Amino acid sequence: MKIGVLPVIVFFVLSVFLMAVSCSKSDDGAASRDGKTAVTITYFTSQGSMHEYNNKMARRLKENENIEVEFQVVPDDQYYTLAKTKLATNEVPDIIEYNTPSNNIELNVQENCIPLDNEEWFPRLVNPELLRDPRDGKVYAMPLTSSSTFLAWYFNKTKLEEMEISTGQPRSYADFLARCEEIKQKGNGEVAPIVMAAADSWTVQIYPVVGEMMVMYPNEREICAKLERNELQWNRIPEFLKVMEDMAALKDLGYLNKDFLSTTFDMSKEKVARGEAIMALQTESFPQDIAAKFPDIEMGSWICNYQDKMILPIGAYVRGLFVPKKGKHPDEARRFLNLWSQPEYQNIHFQDLPGLPPFKDGDGGEMLDCVRRLVDTYVPANQYSVNMNDILSTPSPIYPQVWLMYVDMLSGGLTPRELMDQWQGVYEDYMKELGMPGF
Repeated sequence: MKIGVLPVIVFFVLSVFLMAVSCSKSDDGAASRDGKTAVTITYFTSQGSMHEYNNKMARRLKENENIEVEFQVVPDDQYYTLAKTKLATNEVPDIIEYNTPSNNIELNVQENCIPLDNEEWFPRLVNPELLRDPRDGKVYAMPLTSSSTFLAWYFNKTKLEEMEISTGQPRSYADFLARCEEIKQKGNGEVAPIVMAAADSWTVQIYPVVGEMMVMYPNEREICAKLERNELQWNRIPEFLKVMEDMAALKDLGYLNKDFLSTTFDMSKEKVARGEAIMALQTESFPQDIAAKFPDIEMGSWICNYQDKMILPIGAYVRGLFVPKKGKHPDEARRFLNLWSQPEYQNIHFQDLPGLPPFKDGDGGEMLDCVRRLVDTYVPANQYSVNMNDILSTPSPIYPQVWLMYVDMLSGGLTPRELMDQWQGVYEDYMKELGMPGF
């Protein structure tokens, strides 16, 4: 009888052990949970585009669908190089976040990414025409907003009012500079009129991008077309040189934070929120991020009326999520996008960072007055223009090189003239490599 019981006991113990192992695998996501097979989606993005709502959405997705999102976050000024490197290796992420359609060429989407026109979420889009690739008309990314990039001076209105300085729109660029001088004087060297985050060089490009657009308006598309055909050269346009000189003057006049070379984009938001600096020339995410973290701070906005033109620079693109063909989980990545597009997840995004949702069933939340006022005032009145980078997108892969030149100029390493000459040389070499007509 004892001999008969032993096999039963062994079988029982073994069964319990196997059940425990199975449960353990299910609990840590290696097998399945509630009948949903676990999968890890790698999501490649840049530092400036990573927000807390991403993590909140990912946690909800893990709870609901047993899908783990692994965010791969890299510095903005290294983003293009690293994205291109990943696409050329065996380390291709499942999702790549980038601008669309303006940067489709950089990603070589026809070869590298899956068209998404036939996905379940596509009919729900608010603004699908904005997304179409200029070459084949297909859509290669799911947008994060319906429109974006409203470039303006976003400032700490609460701090300005405490300093008894006008928060009204400067009437001219000279009036803007006078306002900077007033901030400098009343701040006694402790408050910078403008925060510059040169440690993230992409932020420094915004002043030239806006200034050059203002200079060209209303002929910006014609002038950019001539630059692309080499009928005009960057260093032979006196107004472009003046933009560089005026940006350098902001530093020479003492209007920038003294630690601009070591200040990151995230640090710049903290400085404005704490009143160590008053404003930044940035996109709408800047004041929205501050408001989310510092709800007691009221933010304001001014048009950057360079050359006294009351024009709002906007983007002809949005941030989008691409699905690389060579990712490890292309089918799961497409399923991920469909889930990510649903109101349950989208509302997490826009509760944290209110804005313009990409889907018709989305709730954009309470948009900040300083952003809403710009959009409502200048867009319906047709007082806006697409920013320089979006009109002339062919050299996008080499724009990070000129960003570093801007930083070098502000730190005294280049004169405005030397910068323009160097940039023209880099630009010509690149366009020749592409075989562009006229070069």
